Amino acid sequence: MHMTRVRAIGVGSVLMLGMASTIGAVSASASGLTCAAQTSIIQAAPAVGSSATVTATGLGSYVVNRTATTTLAVSGTPVANSGWTASVPVPSGARVRVVFHSTTSSQLARYTSSLTSSGTKMVTHVVKCS
Repeated sequence: MHMTRVRAIGVGSVLMLGMASTIGAVSASASGLTCAAQTSIIQAAPAVGSSATVTATGLGSYVVNRTATTTLAVSGTPVANSGWTASVPVPSGARVRVVFHSTTSSQLARYTSSLTSSGTKMVTHVVKCS
């Protein structure tokens, strides 16, 4: 597993000090978090003007609208389950990102959705930190 060192530079900000060719565990020593890639969610891409729901198992869900051939947008406000909050740091573009934060611990989960190069699938990469 490749490790990438990170350094916290402010509340909610992390500066990457290295790169790995595959996503593995990431240690955030200043914040005490260790992050690990989870199994990606692969689903059919919505048609332009349509949407698809991404389910963050146990955390909540969010809706992604395909606004153009290569552009996505988080539609509305993500739904967070009890004990979690959701934020949308990247609401639109080639990639969108939703972050779920635990209300009782420092755990978080980042969900980054994008289209495959063929545009037929939407892939959501999941990274959980605790």
